[in-house]
Amino acid sequence: MNELVHLECASAARLSTATLAATVAHMEREAAVGPGIAYAEADGVLARLRADLAALFGMRPDQVALAERATRALADVFAAWPLRPRARVGVVRAEYGSTRMLLEAAAARGEVEVVELPVDGEQRIVPESVAGVDLVILSHVMSQRGVVQPVREVAAVGPPVVVDVAQSAGHIDVGGLGAAALVGTSRKWLRGPRGVGYVAVSDEWAERLTPRAPDLDTAAWDDDRPRFAPGAARFHQWEGTIAGRVGLAHALRELHETGPAVVARHAAALGVAARRRLVDAGWWVGEPVDEPTGMVTFGHVHHQSAEVHARLREGGVAVTLVPVGRALDVEAPVLRAAFHTYTTDADLDRLLTALPRT
Repeated sequence: MNELVHLECASAARLSTATLAATVAHMEREAAVGPGIAYAEADGVLARLRADLAALFGMRPDQVALAERATRALADVFAAWPLRPRARVGVVRAEYGSTRMLLEAAAARGEVEVVELPVDGEQRIVPESVAGVDLVILSHVMSQRGVVQPVREVAAVGPPVVVDVAQSAGHIDVGGLGAAALVGTSRKWLRGPRGVGYVAVSDEWAERLTPRAPDLDTAAWDDDRPRFAPGAARFHQWEGTIAGRVGLAHALRELHETGPAVVARHAAALGVAARRRLVDAGWWVGEPVDEPTGMVTFGHVHHQSAEVHARLREGGVAVTLVPVGRALDVEAPVLRAAFHTYTTDADLDRLLTALPRT
């Protein structure tokens, strides 16, 4: 069999050889001198990591903190938000299932009211609809559909917006979105190791957020009361896989050296080509054909997605099977292919050739 064609970077991208080496080297250093010394030695690398993340967002390094994962980061930010009782929190039906569960649990406790916001025919949020809500939570690109949401237009309407950039950072422009806060993960388009998340908070909101679970790394005692660290540092999680953070730092260096715009053009070109060829072959796609993302969701009226997924894997092509429940609008499993700089035209040929004939 030929080498596996990996089209799953929207789940977790392949590490580069150099990123893998940097990650392993830190683990080896931990074994040699102990995790504490190795952590101290990596201080400069981790500072550069925050700076490189901030550069993606058009922000300062002190506005960025490291976390365990995107879902945990979002939960911490949401818990800290200064919401009035029964505040109206706006979300679209297509929002990532874990995020929606977080909001519905808060609603069940009587803390907030979840407001489902309308979308247009391309499944983009209607910006004007956010007027009157107290907070908007929105994924820049959904997990089950490669459509870019109009975050800048939503933020311009007025309510603060917390944006999940897990599926956009690294291959879609995430600079200057106007968001109150951003959360994301290492393992997708950034090509970092699993187990690293991040949160970025604007100056307008950072000092107004009160973390629910401060600790000795994010706060200090002030007359027997916690005084929170300034800015985003109040959300920093000291405990974590430091080797993964070192690996992400290396992956981000590679991204900036390549150029985010270069990655964006390559991924989007493959996305557009894949959609055109899929449609020509009789498959439906979940995005406008010319959508500028490297994520393509697709299916067929005569073929079960689970069976196609298994067939592709047997043929050496790895795509993702998006299950029911990933979001409330996913009523049947769909297939998802995602392209990065290591994806070639030949890989796309392999995908189309391996699909069952229609």
